[in-house]
Amino acid sequence: VMPPVLLPQTPKASASAAQASAARVQTFEAAIGLDPWDVAAWDGRLREAVQEGKPGPVFERAVKQFPSSARIWTAYAEWSESQEGDEAALTVYERCLRQGPSL
Repeated sequence: VMPPVLLPQTPKASASAAQASAARVQTFEAAIGLDPWDVAAWDGRLREAVQEGKPGPVFERAVKQFPSSARIWTAYAEWSESQEGDEAALTVYERCLRQGPSL
């Protein structure tokens, strides 16, 4: 079976995708506003932020809300490593360990 061929997006399709992403972000932010402990909303918001290529501020909000969530800290560190290298990831891990040494 041949993999599908990915064609470049047309400007119209790209604009439509951006609008859909913005709508999802609004939905996730509204859900977080209503219930700051809504893990599914945070997961969706983080996923959108990573796809946008600028999740740093959203990760910061998430680790502030869930300081003992090893899963969020690990995702943040892995993203930092992929974008900024080992030192950035180590900085995130060190912050995580200061929050809760058992993580």
